[in-house]
Amino acid sequence: MRTVLALVLLLVFVSPAFAAGNLEVNSSSLAPAYINTRNLTNMLSLNFNATTEDIRLVSINVTISGNATIGNVSSVSVLNSTGAVLAANSTNLTGTKFIIFIPNGINVSTLNITTLTVAVNLSASAASGSNLSVRINDLNEFGVNTTATTISSSAGASNSTESIIQDVHVSTSIIPRIVDTYVTNQTFIYTFLPTGTNSIQNFSLSIPSGFTLVNLSSVEVGGSNLSAGFYTNTTLSNQLNITLTSTSTTSTVKLFFNANTSSPAVGFFTSTVTGSNLTGVATDAMSNQTNVTAKVLLNVTNIGAIKTVAIVNNSDYWEFNFTINVPSTVSGMVQFKMTNWTSTESYSIALSNQTS
Repeated sequence: MRTVLALVLLLVFVSPAFAAGNLEVNSSSLAPAYINTRNLTNMLSLNFNATTEDIRLVSINVTISGNATIGNVSSVSVLNSTGAVLAANSTNLTGTKFIIFIPNGINVSTLNITTLTVAVNLSASAASGSNLSVRINDLNEFGVNTTATTISSSAGASNSTESIIQDVHVSTSIIPRIVDTYVTNQTFIYTFLPTGTNSIQNFSLSIPSGFTLVNLSSVEVGGSNLSAGFYTNTTLSNQLNITLTSTSTTSTVKLFFNANTSSPAVGFFTSTVTGSNLTGVATDAMSNQTNVTAKVLLNVTNIGAIKTVAIVNNSDYWEFNFTINVPSTVSGMVQFKMTNWTSTESYSIALSNQTS
């Protein structure tokens, strides 16, 4: 009888049905010193480890701290280890807290550490210069699939460091957007239009590989051309890097430059700006207005002379016939240029077909 009782007690203590799951949580701050509005920014890394049995994590409560109000937070997201958004919430649960429900939950295995990231997106109304951080108040803020699970952490509550809010945003466009493949010195105008409240000092523009940068002709700020002493131009291989030397600006900036477009291509011009403690902020294309298509706009297939004799008297003329193929739908003007001829001697003109 004693032997049977001992066996029953042994089975009770070792049976998985009676083993409480344990979830270990550790965290580290990912918060940058400065955070930009309208961008999803990683703030806190969370590492989960199930020590007894696999556990399914179904929700996380995230508290917003700092003097930036919770109304300035557009959303809070939970990302997996690859940076993909698993779940997000744009509606705060309380005056300081968001609850993020993870659809179907995420399995925390006993074999591997599961890493998740808490990220925030700030609205344009967030005041520049204010600060923000996120925290997990206590271990009860993690929702799991069973009440039998205990949650522990070597550090207790999880907090990010504070980030100072900035508002650096710029929309961009370029003209022209359709060019001929036989232009060896095409003029472009690239426009930076600040849409944030913070000023910009550096403007970097990358020329697509299908084009070849020739030169920067001028820089315009707020409608006025800058003299060379008011900006520096660090030109790299197919890149313009313009830095204002006197002050930063929130005015429209235009870069006038030339490039060869002899190779058929769809070139995507990309740019970044730097200002107000934020470096290399990607710009936003205005309705995708930064791609330039280089293609054959027209072909001159034949040039024939109809009237081949002219008298030098400022009133006579020559007459030519052009046969032009226009494979692209474009508007504009076709020009034919001749060098002035003032000689009274006989002169023979050599005609040749040339693609415009």
